[in-house]
Amino acid sequence: LLNLCQSQFCSIRRIYHELREKEEALQNVEDPHMRTQFLTEFEDESASTKRHTIGFYT
Repeated sequence: LLNLCQSQFCSIRRIYHELREKEEALQNVEDPHMRTQFLTEFEDESASTKRHTIGFYT
């Protein structure tokens, strides 16, 4: 059980850091249309990754 919790924590932590990096990169995009496109792609990717990671063991 401890290994399972550690694995889940590491996965969630990795996702958190990836999202922070993407948010920081998004702040540097000045074109509003490109920003919207990137934001949509990031949200779709994030939702998919979260569902897989969080629901993987449940």
